[in-house]
Amino acid sequence: MAEGGGRWYHLYPDEKIPHDDILHWTRQHFNWNYMCADCHSTKLEKNYDRATDSYHTTWAEIDVACEACHGPGSEHVKWAASPDDYRGEFADVLGLAVVLKERELAAWIQDPDTGKPRRSRPLESDVQVEACARCHGRRHPITDDYAHGQRLGDTHRPALLDEALYHHDGQIKEEVYVHGSFVQSKMFHKGVRCTDCHNPHTLKLRATGNALCAQCHQPAQYDTPAHHFHAPGSTGAQCVDCHMPEQHYMVVDPRRDHSIRIPRPDLSEKLGSPNACTQCHTDQTNKWAADALAKWLKGAGRTLPDTHYGEIFAAGRSGERWAEPRLIDLVGDMETPPIVRATALSVLGERMTANAFDATTAALGDADPMVRESALGGLERLEPARRIAFGAALLEDPVRMVRIRAARVLAPAHVALAAGPHAVAFAAALEEFKASLLALADRPGAYLGLGLLYGALGDAAAEEEAYRQAFVVDPQHIESRLNLAEILYRQGRIDEAGELLAEAVVQQPDRGVVHEAMGRHLVRVKQYERALLSLAEAVRLMPDNAHIHYFYGVALNQLGQFQKALPVLQRAHEIDPENVDYLGGLATICRDAREWDLALGYVQKLLDMYPGAREYLNLQRGIRASMQLGNRKR
Repeated sequence: MAEGGGRWYHLYPDEKIPHDDILHWTRQHFNWNYMCADCHSTKLEKNYDRATDSYHTTWAEIDVACEACHGPGSEHVKWAASPDDYRGEFADVLGLAVVLKERELAAWIQDPDTGKPRRSRPLESDVQVEACARCHGRRHPITDDYAHGQRLGDTHRPALLDEALYHHDGQIKEEVYVHGSFVQSKMFHKGVRCTDCHNPHTLKLRATGNALCAQCHQPAQYDTPAHHFHAPGSTGAQCVDCHMPEQHYMVVDPRRDHSIRIPRPDLSEKLGSPNACTQCHTDQTNKWAADALAKWLKGAGRTLPDTHYGEIFAAGRSGERWAEPRLIDLVGDMETPPIVRATALSVLGERMTANAFDATTAALGDADPMVRESALGGLERLEPARRIAFGAALLEDPVRMVRIRAARVLAPAHVALAAGPHAVAFAAALEEFKASLLALADRPGAYLGLGLLYGALGDAAAEEEAYRQAFVVDPQHIESRLNLAEILYRQGRIDEAGELLAEAVVQQPDRGVVHEAMGRHLVRVKQYERALLSLAEAVRLMPDNAHIHYFYGVALNQLGQFQKALPVLQRAHEIDPENVDYLGGLATICRDAREWDLALGYVQKLLDMYPGAREYLNLQRGIRASMQLGNRKR
């Protein structure tokens, strides 16, 4: 076949990947059983054996066959072979376990008032999109007992617009497939389904070129330079090249962004996200594209939308105070896609204020399960006992992913729950949560999750065993090793904890978090000089991590090294300028070092952020008093 399909190729062409490397196809990250089989075969049974750390995988067909989407086919065969009376009784479903087309077909018609397309009748169900999302989406399986026709949230937890996966504005960054993009789009919210554009049986598009979009959008209005501002027939005149730009994944796999958005080079200037204009005009800048687009739109009497949610996410993630009310508005805006509203809740939860808390608790009753599940995460900022009043009802939520998140959040309050009216629901949801973790028993993260759960439940022996099982699956799983070292230290097994951390440093010397953990351990055991060396290495390896800079700076200062500590603490503030702990710490150590002007400057920043705050006014008065006393003693 032509280059790019039907051939073997190396995912890392410039690297030699030995058999014991974690990126080798026989290892955890890229073996067929875990990574590929579920979506590239039919009726897969992974059959991972925890005791032997091996697979005994079976399948019905080593391909995506009819039953992969429609479920068991025995009734369909019976329907096809049966007399007419049976066939008539089941004519609307053809004997299929799952029917992915509408029982009453709708058409796309032109709205006479707006000239825009609309469905002739409302879409009844998202079953088709959710069936496709099982594979065509970035998601996390939460059960190994898949039954066709269940809603997505009963079998998988779809990813939010996390910063590691998507650009701030929701465009694809990592390999997120299609679903998370598509549910951001206006098309999805107007009732467009996968099969409006794709033929699922031939794997071809319903039409080629702009004719695909012209199934619904009038060419006279949209396939014209007055709309796309390019010469007819050119690349810039192709709908998908502007509204669905491509990215390549797995070396040879071009993937179009299905959020079907207006190109926004102005956002690229602000957020660093890509845009279709400069992906084509590679010799031009984002500013050039933004200016050109603004000029075109002004000439056509059109304007760009108001502040994009990407700008709000970026500001919220960097701790800018203006973002909070806008995030709260996003959460409450029912016209905003649920995946965006759920992501807004996750960003709000990073800095939980009273207003953010009110928005979070209100969202626990939202109609969309993705929003409810994300809102539960915000409760983790509360003391365990307080979580019960807000989250216990969701232990009986109709959607599994919400129930297991409720169990996870409420686990630290297990004693009170076991003695109260939600005991039965909590026990059931807790078992679902454990099963969801073991659905990926071939991954060390499953045992990390179990360890954290058993820690919350106060079962130290089970917690330790879970972390040790993670080592069996992946001897280099650092997170479990660090967590185990922590619980060993708390149990007084200090030497064992130190040995685990020393092994972690040897295994992954380039991981800053490993050196941070070792540094903290050495501080605890009063080996301060060695601790400073480890913390310095952590800072070197994580130059943009404000928290480790702050901890290292505090450690330096406590050991009498103020001049070394100051620039490190200032770097923490530079990385996270809105963090009041960093500003307060800087003010305090500068006061203690008799650097009065610096101390007062940092307090003033706090007062600029929170005018009239009594805590900071008292700190300011105390510094001025110390300054006057110090000057009199000279």
